[in-house]
Amino acid sequence: MAGEDTRRGTRDTRYETQGTRDKGHGPYPAAVGCVSDVGEMSVLKFVVVVAIVTVGLFAVACGGGGEESTVSLSESPTPELTAAVTPSASATPSSTPSQDAVSLSDVAGWRVVVLRETEYRGQPGELWISYLDGTGGRRLTGDGEVGTWAGFAGDSEGGTETAYYIRVDGEASRSVWAVDLTSGVRSEVLSFEVLRQDWADASVSPDGRYVAYAHVDGIDVFDVVTGEYTHLLDNGPTECDAGSCFSHSQPRWSPSGALLMVRKTFWEGGTSIVVDPFADPLTLHTNDSPVGPYTSTWSTNDEAACGYGRYASPSGLYVAVGPGWEFENQLPEYEEYGSAERWVSDCSWLDEDRVVFGANVSRRDFESDTYVPLENSVEVLVFDRRTGQERLLHEVEGAVQIWTGKVLALAGTDLIVTQQFVDDAGAGSGVASRPELIDVENGDRLAVLQPGDELVAVIGP
Repeated sequence: MAGEDTRRGTRDTRYETQGTRDKGHGPYPAAVGCVSDVGEMSVLKFVVVVAIVTVGLFAVACGGGGEESTVSLSESPTPELTAAVTPSASATPSSTPSQDAVSLSDVAGWRVVVLRETEYRGQPGELWISYLDGTGGRRLTGDGEVGTWAGFAGDSEGGTETAYYIRVDGEASRSVWAVDLTSGVRSEVLSFEVLRQDWADASVSPDGRYVAYAHVDGIDVFDVVTGEYTHLLDNGPTECDAGSCFSHSQPRWSPSGALLMVRKTFWEGGTSIVVDPFADPLTLHTNDSPVGPYTSTWSTNDEAACGYGRYASPSGLYVAVGPGWEFENQLPEYEEYGSAERWVSDCSWLDEDRVVFGANVSRRDFESDTYVPLENSVEVLVFDRRTGQERLLHEVEGAVQIWTGKVLALAGTDLIVTQQFVDDAGAGSGVASRPELIDVENGDRLAVLQPGDELVAVIGP
């Protein structure tokens, strides 16, 4: 599909004044550039990077714009689909379910966002969107571009759909592009500078009106309609120690757009907090504990969230429920050290009761007097909040190193799409296995998309 490429927006000079930092919207040092990414805090340094994504028909651009060119959304060939399971190299499923129950007709209308041509997991690459059956594939990033996913906004009444991505323009330069999936128009909405190359944090509200983003001094929300900025959360001091260092990053809107989930990172470890960005005064829900969970995912509604990840320790599956939003570990046995250590590493919601998740399993021989290498596997499970029980859906093992890639639920169905990263050489980078569709009720599986497609997000019909 061909489309016109336009650049739009007015120059934003908020961050171009030299001088001391002022929390929120005050002057920033010129060296910071327009806006910078926020990232995690390392153990030795407190480094925060800022990213901002601006959406909708209005945009605020730093560093100008105005160039026009014509581009087309590249179409991909339809990949070969396999009715039988096609596990990744060296991956051996622990069971052999029947293969005739899952059909591509079950995922009609569902789309998936994937990264291709990445150097290693989670890094910028070619960003593609297609239907789960592999048809209708289009590259969002332009020729020669690499980027990361920034979000999706749809207008059911107006019939418009817009995808957003962050383009890598240089070592510290980024720009945000909006792609109208109906007309094919690609528009640069913002350019900015980053402090760390591989971090960019922003989230678009479901209606496309608000952009929550992390910058050098904390979290802000930009109103696309009014052009106003609201400062929500401060980071800790730049010069800090183990008792004073903290930062905020990874804002994520709830399904209705009424709440934000934000990661709070400490000197070591971190946790997830819930923020009501529209409350006056601002309402925070946090346990302020570095124990975790480090990462979280909203339920299909605004009433719950799942979480996972602890600093240098095995992690169970955490669930928080409003209005208190205190995360509680549903599987405490996962955090017990032993011969088989489980690290929950992704979670997603099928509905308000069922959570699907991936767990990296490390097995050790503690009785041996000599060093025994780890035997790793990945488990895909479903947890039912009504019963408090988890159930194994699928296990993959056999590589030198293997770990969870993504577990994405097709909300409102019994289907998930998942993949692993497999490293036969033990070098620590790994390659993405071919994604699989799994029916959580009977365990049936179907290979979809292409080998090497790195799952990023799913978009419902």
